[in-house]
Amino acid sequence: EAEELYRQASDYFKLNKLYQRLGRWSDAIAVAEVHDRMHLSSTHFACAKNLEAKGDVEGALKNYEKAGPAGLSEIPRMFLRFGLVQPLKDYVQRVQKPFLYTWYGQYLESTGKGKEAEEYYRQAEDWAALVRLSWAKSDLDGARKICRDSGDSNATYQHAKYLQDYCTAPGGVEGKGELLKEVVDGYSYSGRVGAALRLARAYDMEAELIKLSMQAVYSDEGAGGTATAGAMQAARFYETKGDYARAAALYQKIGQTDKAISLCLATQQYDALRKLADYLSPETTDQATMERCAKVLIEQKYYDKAVQLLACSKQLEKAVAMCEDYDVPITEELAEKLTPKDRDHPKYRELLLAIGDLSKQHGLYALACKKFTQAGDKIRAIKALLRSGDTEKIIFYAQTARAKEVYVLAANSLQSLDWFNNPELEKNIVAFYTRAKATDQLSRFHQARAHRAIDEHQDVEGAIAALEEALAVVDKDPDSSPTHDCSTMKSGLEVLRKFAAAKKSAETEPRTSLVACGSLLQSSELKDSPLRPGDVYAFMAQLFHTNGQTSDAAEVVKRMIHQSITPSVYIPRKLLQEIGFGGLPRESSDAPVEDDSIEDEIVEEIGVS
Repeated sequence: EAEELYRQASDYFKLNKLYQRLGRWSDAIAVAEVHDRMHLSSTHFACAKNLEAKGDVEGALKNYEKAGPAGLSEIPRMFLRFGLVQPLKDYVQRVQKPFLYTWYGQYLESTGKGKEAEEYYRQAEDWAALVRLSWAKSDLDGARKICRDSGDSNATYQHAKYLQDYCTAPGGVEGKGELLKEVVDGYSYSGRVGAALRLARAYDMEAELIKLSMQAVYSDEGAGGTATAGAMQAARFYETKGDYARAAALYQKIGQTDKAISLCLATQQYDALRKLADYLSPETTDQATMERCAKVLIEQKYYDKAVQLLACSKQLEKAVAMCEDYDVPITEELAEKLTPKDRDHPKYRELLLAIGDLSKQHGLYALACKKFTQAGDKIRAIKALLRSGDTEKIIFYAQTARAKEVYVLAANSLQSLDWFNNPELEKNIVAFYTRAKATDQLSRFHQARAHRAIDEHQDVEGAIAALEEALAVVDKDPDSSPTHDCSTMKSGLEVLRKFAAAKKSAETEPRTSLVACGSLLQSSELKDSPLRPGDVYAFMAQLFHTNGQTSDAAEVVKRMIHQSITPSVYIPRKLLQEIGFGGLPRESSDAPVEDDSIEDEIVEEIGVS
């Protein structure tokens, strides 16, 4: 009845306990496996105990193994309880668990089999136990070798303890001084700095005391416990010896900052005071003390540390002025300390602008941008960021600033990059000019796109599309661009369209195409177009060559040379070689010779009329 009630209530823990009390261990384990896994290990442990009490070693062993670490620790005891020494040894070798090796080693040691115990300790890597055995045999060198080879801190600590007892035992010990140094090193290596400090102080081991105290000073770990007490004793020791710098450093390390400062000021330890400045803050030091320290540091020309203290003591204007006057290096951390926390500070904007200028002077352009932005000067902010050359940050800042001047400055800067081969850059330039309503700049950028399309890829259709976009921009805001600019774009666009038509008709009507090219070369509008005379000549030479008129193609090249246009800039090297001009130089000038009859002559000489 209880079983049914527990099942209906889903109280599987009590159901598990019920089965255990009834001796139904298989049912208890089954419930734990399915519904009560949190108590599965303890169920196996209880089952193992029950089976052990009945003398079922094999069954108990299986359940102890399933019970986790707590169960495994019971196995050696069970084997010995039933006098199964050899099975225990076999089990330890089979399972190969370090703690079992240690357990069996301790068993062997208790039976006087120290040599055999050593082997098991080695397999367990229980170096501290091996050190203990070495000392039991008075094998000092053996203990040292174990510590040296293993590098184990526990073993080193054990060795140091035994060695200290050996050195301080009644009666003289040869080489006691060196042995005590070894003890100090052992304590230090194993992290027992407090013990090392006490021993070094007790035996006037000054060199070791210096090393340990400096280790405490520059350690990343917080001081505490015996290490703190030892450091305090060491600080007092140095103070009595007149080594005030070390004493001050130790006082600061253990939290007695005021005492450290007082000692530095009283004994004129200005370099030590400079080092202490890094640790001073309003939380640990009162404002009057910080101001006093700052004054002393200024007198000693430690301006960088003086600035830190002035910033901490809220003398921001004086700190910023000192940075300007003495060229104190600015860091992001210092800049934040110099920034007023209260926006209602009477010099809030003035201070931020000064910090921004200082950051820019030291090449911290992103930091300068941040400070100028906090001051509300987005123009100076973007100008500082532009000097960094960080394209990603420039784009991000322009997108978030949402200011016309910022958009324009960012777009102008991006134009200095290889935007033609980077669609994302090109897209951002257009977007920034558009958001800024900078019609003239946007129109000129589209014109630049047209020129790049021709210059780099001979992409006439791309150039036409770019010029059409430029004109569309101007049409939306006619007053933004001079009339002659619109006229120039329109005439240039017309030239491109004529050239595109000539190229299109080349396959079916090559003569018509050549006549159109000749007309373009004679057109005064060509100079207003992204299209260059060299582009037209190159197309004509290619067309002649394609149609088998190599001599006419060569004549075109000669005309290019006559007009100081370098053919190799426009015509592929392979084609030039095929028409007999493979050795031409690659320098070029597209400035034509003043000779209006040249284009007429070429049209006549190729037999096109």
